[in-house]
Amino acid sequence: MPDGDAGGVLEPIFTAGNIYSLLRCLDGKQSSCAWNLVVAAANPSTFTASHTNIFVNQVSEVTLTLVGTGLTTNDQIFLLTTMGYSCHDLTTGDLQSNGTLSQWFAPSINPNPLIINALGTTAEWNASDREHRFAAGLLSDPFFCDHPGQYCTLQLCYMRSGTTWAPVPIEKQPPLRLLPSNPTSAFFDKYPLAVGMYSAVTVFGNGLAAANVVTVRKNTCGGEAVTVPVGTATVTADGKQWLGVVRFTGDGATNYAVCYTCGTATTEIDDAHAGPQGVILVLSELYYLYDPANFTENHVLAMYEELMVGGTFAREPVNDLSSAELISAETECNYMPYYIETGKSPEFIVLLKLQRLSQNYFGARFTVEAGTYALCLQINLGLFRVVRNTDGALLTTTSANPPEYTSQPDLPFPEQTFTLTFPLLNGDVGENDSIHLIEGTLYDCGFHNTSSVAEFPVVADPSATIPTGIVSAISLPARLVGVFLTVCYRRTGGTFATVPREGQIDHNLHLVEQIPSVWTTVPVQPQVSRTLQITFIGDKRFPDFLQTTDRAALVLVTGGSDPTCSDAPAFKSGELVKVGVNTMWVISADQPRKGNTLSVIHRLEMVHLCVL
Repeated sequence: MPDGDAGGVLEPIFTAGNIYSLLRCLDGKQSSCAWNLVVAAANPSTFTASHTNIFVNQVSEVTLTLVGTGLTTNDQIFLLTTMGYSCHDLTTGDLQSNGTLSQWFAPSINPNPLIINALGTTAEWNASDREHRFAAGLLSDPFFCDHPGQYCTLQLCYMRSGTTWAPVPIEKQPPLRLLPSNPTSAFFDKYPLAVGMYSAVTVFGNGLAAANVVTVRKNTCGGEAVTVPVGTATVTADGKQWLGVVRFTGDGATNYAVCYTCGTATTEIDDAHAGPQGVILVLSELYYLYDPANFTENHVLAMYEELMVGGTFAREPVNDLSSAELISAETECNYMPYYIETGKSPEFIVLLKLQRLSQNYFGARFTVEAGTYALCLQINLGLFRVVRNTDGALLTTTSANPPEYTSQPDLPFPEQTFTLTFPLLNGDVGENDSIHLIEGTLYDCGFHNTSSVAEFPVVADPSATIPTGIVSAISLPARLVGVFLTVCYRRTGGTFATVPREGQIDHNLHLVEQIPSVWTTVPVQPQVSRTLQITFIGDKRFPDFLQTTDRAALVLVTGGSDPTCSDAPAFKSGELVKVGVNTMWVISADQPRKGNTLSVIHRLEMVHLCVL
């Protein structure tokens, strides 16, 4: 063992497994005693680290796991730089009692507790986290730091209960390093910010990657997140500048922390600016607002209605709305300043691009399926993703309502009265429900830029088992023959919307020339005791219009008056015969004859033929 000198005792370095002789002299006498000293292996033997880089703005836990025997919670641990002091110097307490150094080495001065397993063979220690950070001043001191201004190499010291301090080697290189804050700063391109609003964030640092994430949290990086990342971030080739987009989802904090996550490691960016301000201010959210001139407040929008929306804050409507788009509730708005800056193409699908209707409202025909949607509303403050109104109602829509209609008869003739029936998807027939027949398309429903044919009020059908609207006694002029009309239905509190029919969305109602409008007989001149065939000529465009279940009748012409089909028939058919697109009425020769029926048949030109 080395002798002491005037300056003190030299500390020997022993090698595990070797045997040393120890000479002990008492009171300067020549008598002596010798012992053999066996040096055991280091205990703890090694450690591993969850992260080997520790930043002075560290937030996530850096966990060290030590392997040894007989480890207890009464042991002590210290993370020290490799310069300035050795582990053995900790015995003096000089470092621990120095005010500046105790701040620089704060995670070791007031350490997290050791967690020891039941066997005492492993110890876990959180060397640095949000509440335990090394001070930046340590990085610039050449006495302690081997690479001042860049990084300091660290060593781990451990003292088992009843022993002295000793270093513990890391199991596998690289060693632990203390590094400056990274990233160093962040800049938001908007101020103030608000719930639902987008902002591009530029982050400056070293070794940055596009996969990293920026999150704003309440008060500290351990607080509730108030942003979500949006889309794909970009990073410069040298890794020194990261650019991405976030959307704010919450407010209500006095202070906000900007947190940067790389894999499982998170650091806090102390130097954060929003616009020209050195603070982050988050306002309340923007809501959507239906145009009150066309909607009642709680109206549930249906497919094919006209969506007419504006924006409002809780206490004040906005009057600077400059664009509006509809997106799925599961996706995001395209924040164009980011795409312009990076040259990237927009990433998210826009379902409908609304057009300006007035200073405060934008609109579009709602042609997407039933579901829940979000709006992208651009105002002077910024771009907002808006999902609810001031009552908290989401923008949830239904399928077309009514989903379809029927006509009776199916193909109306000119001047013939017919009835349209509208079974509703949900809700009752409102007192102001109405239909509008137009010559335009589904996009023209409710607008005056197309030819209006007629408008009728809708009443509830008392005989229907489900809520059903009905419009009776409709009659249209002959000029509309061949014109394909669109039936627009307006529910009370909503806008006009096309009503589909047999899979056709619009242009699904039209008049046709009367079928049959012509009939022939064989023989041409009816004769007594001879079978008479009357053929009703159909229309090749509608081959199934005439059916065997149709009925015909002969009405006697008397006194030179014009007959009508409401007159009592002189002769009625039974089931007709289908011949191609035509139907045939066969009157047999032995048909019963009474009264003036024979004269009617003989003088067919004097008989008015009706199809019932």
